[in-house]
Amino acid sequence: MFLPIGDENPREKTPYVTWGLIAINVAVFLLNFPEPSRTVLTHYGLIPANPRPEDFLTSMFMHAGFMHLIGNMLFLWIFGDNVEDRLGHVPFLVFYLAAGAAADVLHIASDLRSEIPTIGASGAISGVVGAYVVMFPKHNIKMLLWIWIYVDILRIQAVWWAGVWFAMQLLYSFLDKDGGVAYFAHIGGFVAGLGVAGVWKYMLFPRAFGLHGADERVPGDLLAASRQRGRSTSVRRPLVTVDTSGIEFVDERHSQYAVLRMSDCLEYVRSIATVVERHAGVPARRTAERLYASRGVIARGIPRAPAEHIEQTLRRAGIDTLIVPDDRSAWPPVPLAATAVAWNEREIEWTQGGERSRVPWSTPFLFLGAAVGGRPFVDIFVKPGLTLRASTDLRALASDALRLRSGAVLNEGVGVLAAGGRWGWLAFREASDYDDYAFWACNVVLSRLPVRRF
Repeated sequence: MFLPIGDENPREKTPYVTWGLIAINVAVFLLNFPEPSRTVLTHYGLIPANPRPEDFLTSMFMHAGFMHLIGNMLFLWIFGDNVEDRLGHVPFLVFYLAAGAAADVLHIASDLRSEIPTIGASGAISGVVGAYVVMFPKHNIKMLLWIWIYVDILRIQAVWWAGVWFAMQLLYSFLDKDGGVAYFAHIGGFVAGLGVAGVWKYMLFPRAFGLHGADERVPGDLLAASRQRGRSTSVRRPLVTVDTSGIEFVDERHSQYAVLRMSDCLEYVRSIATVVERHAGVPARRTAERLYASRGVIARGIPRAPAEHIEQTLRRAGIDTLIVPDDRSAWPPVPLAATAVAWNEREIEWTQGGERSRVPWSTPFLFLGAAVGGRPFVDIFVKPGLTLRASTDLRALASDALRLRSGAVLNEGVGVLAAGGRWGWLAFREASDYDDYAFWACNVVLSRLPVRRF
């Protein structure tokens, strides 16, 4: 079994339309349980030889059996919420119905004489899948691999998974002579989804997807998606250590080092893991798990020589990396748990240990929103030697951070908190996973900032 079971893609809006569509499909199925009668199929299904306008709508809310329903609703659950998040509630509903109609049109064209009623939401959902691929091509789809007693969860980028899925639909459309599955409906819906999402992303609202004008430098990773403070070009500073006094040590000798990826891209994870295993002896599976959890930590706690070999090998392969000392000089400080946080248009004030401190919004260089063990928080990196953790009034704090951050980098978790959305991969199972993520984020951001004195 090779089945998609989820994705790693946080959203900001509550997907009311997606939930509503799932509820309607389930309700219609229960009304016709265990399967629609011949009379119902003839009256509400879409018959290519005699299509009626109302059948385009009614047919997409009916299913032939329990597995048909579960498969379609699983796909809608995985892909629908994020597409709705980007399109908006009403446009998403219009898009969903239009994709279903487009799917039916191609299905009818493929067999104009067929008297077999066609039912199911798969055409519309294929459109949702097509839109997801255009909008989120590099986000991971979690796949359940089940072969006899072997079970594993694989992560595959959406663009590659959808490519394989679409190729299978094309292949089956020619091999399936019985007509049991409307593969041409899948193809029609998918192509319609690609087209609509392409227009939406590249022509109508490119800035909503981080696509700026040609004269702007577009950062390639999630953390740098916010405008960087200072110069727009990055500053390459390998082996950087910045302490609270603002002294920078370049190429200082340390006992242990970490190799970091300069973006949150999860391409070539297995190849990277193989390189680390060859040069540092770290099991490939452990490296892959660390990359998936942290987004950018390739290796930690290794000697200088293997760290440099890993960096050189990956650079030759076109993978940008950074080496930093893996000791106190490069670790983010343990966050101070504030008992109270307040702010206005100019500054942030927090209370910790009975003492009050305040800084202007222009001082922090990084905001990370995340959750560990179901507990959400925002870590505010005030300066390399000071990090503040806020765990109350998070929605208001996150909303104002988006508006007032004055150049600091924010991750997607801040947006999730501001809008009350779903965490996705930013809900860390272990505190150690978040520590890796914060270590990576802090060092990558500091390496890209112009030299500053904190």
